[in-house]
Amino acid sequence: MTNALGTEWISGLPAEECERLYRAWRYRWEAWARTAQLQPEGIWDVWGLCGGRGSGKTRPGAEWTIEKAKKHPGARWALMGRTARDTRDVMVLGESGILAMSPPWFRPKYYPSKTLVKWPNGFEAHMYSAEEPDLARGPQHHGAWGDEFAAWKKKDALTNLQDGLRLGQHPQLLLTTTPRRSPLFLDTFLGPRSKETNDRSVKVDSLRGKKDWEFSVLAKDAAGVEVRIRTVVRRFRTEENARNLSPGFAAKRRAAYGDSSWGQMELDAEIFDLVEGALWTHPLIDELRVPTMPPHARRIVIVDPSHSQDGAYDAAGIIVLGLGPAPDLKAGPPHVYVIADRTVQGSPNAWGKAAVQAYDDHRCDLIGYESNASPEKPDVVPDVIKTVDPKRRIKWHPIHASKDKRTRADPVHSLYEAKRVHHFEDPERPNHLAQLEHEMVSWDPWDLAAKSPNRLDALVHGVTYLLLRGPGGTVAPVSTGTKPSPWKGGGA
Repeated sequence: MTNALGTEWISGLPAEECERLYRAWRYRWEAWARTAQLQPEGIWDVWGLCGGRGSGKTRPGAEWTIEKAKKHPGARWALMGRTARDTRDVMVLGESGILAMSPPWFRPKYYPSKTLVKWPNGFEAHMYSAEEPDLARGPQHHGAWGDEFAAWKKKDALTNLQDGLRLGQHPQLLLTTTPRRSPLFLDTFLGPRSKETNDRSVKVDSLRGKKDWEFSVLAKDAAGVEVRIRTVVRRFRTEENARNLSPGFAAKRRAAYGDSSWGQMELDAEIFDLVEGALWTHPLIDELRVPTMPPHARRIVIVDPSHSQDGAYDAAGIIVLGLGPAPDLKAGPPHVYVIADRTVQGSPNAWGKAAVQAYDDHRCDLIGYESNASPEKPDVVPDVIKTVDPKRRIKWHPIHASKDKRTRADPVHSLYEAKRVHHFEDPERPNHLAQLEHEMVSWDPWDLAAKSPNRLDALVHGVTYLLLRGPGGTVAPVSTGTKPSPWKGGGA
């Protein structure tokens, strides 16, 4: 084995000599670490360690934190795991955790009641859980280590953790994880999508076989001061840590996973932007794009209302759709055209106004909305209508979703495959449906714990209403007292 110092000869020494060297060098991490496990050179803001199961991700996090404790007496650090138990049992008390890796002469004390680890020189590491991100909202730190980051279910866990990195000259964040297809993971390890091109800073296709990469994001504060945020990612496979694992562990796991992409993520730390088993793909959507709209099309707005959780509102999916003949105008069953995405994140009043604006901009004849009232999510739409449409000039139609999301989405996907649903390609705004399409291709229909895809929900409700309402028949037009005007095109 070659470690960071290139001391491959260690493994060839007699057992007695190896034991002597181990005792002398046990707490010299640079002597045992692989190069990829050591922090990057130069100035960086985020260090991502992306590894397979058992590949050696935890110890670098512990050793990095211990090294910071040595160099920065009295500083404050943050530790955040997937759950409070993970933070305690893996990051602090685990076999490769902070207490086990600290030398006896510099071993910190663990205070369970205070969720605190404190070193002899006053350096403190405060413990948090990604399941309770609000606890990390107020405290401030000089740096942080987050473990199993891709498994964090709440986006504001990362946001709150980063918001607290406001002490010292250059706060840094280390994230150790096995990859997942979550948007939060992809945004952090590949860069956020560009609003203009919908591309990330690093493309997934360019990563095959690469063990490290980096990218920078330019940010600007309210005063106009620009800062470049540098992210460095290191990746390694499970087999690279084989000597520290039980014999045959990786081989057994590979036999269990087969050639699945899940196995490639779990063992090779491969990153996939698309979801295996997703109902939609970019090629399918691209094949059905149309540059113009047919005449005499009916138009509706569909809303998937937002709900408040812990004082914050989800995004409310607002999609504009049209009903008309096939793009070539030949006789046959009607087709649906996805015209615009007006999704907003805000209060019911905010999405109500946005829905009405979309209704007026596209000369629609109805606003449909999902109405599934429950004690946890009461139906607020009647109150919204009173505020944004007090004279009831608009027809508001409730849509009751009595089936699960996968069951509702399947027939809509079938209509795409039958080439009866098209996305309008606006030459002036070529990416105006990019966020909707991203939800479509990244939604895992089998992940019951995944966050509800708001745009996709609205799309499914709309296509179902226009083409599938009733036993396989087309929905009858809704009378509003006015005849929709002919429509030969449209924009977002």
